[in-house]
Amino acid sequence: MKLHIENISKISMADIDLDGITVIAGSNNTGKSTVGKVLFALMNSFYNIDDFMIRASKG
Repeated sequence: MKLHIENISKISMADIDLDGITVIAGSNNTGKSTVGKVLFALMNSFYNIDDFMIRASKG
């Protein structure tokens, strides 16, 4: 999976390949936590959509 981030917090533009184990490392105040928050929000939204679809199919 490829993650593309633009204009969020300290990150003006980043393309990150997520394959197997991916390590995000760098100096302080460079956007590492922002990448984590974006990934969390993305994965959480997929979970919520799946949960919604399951509940909707059950009536």
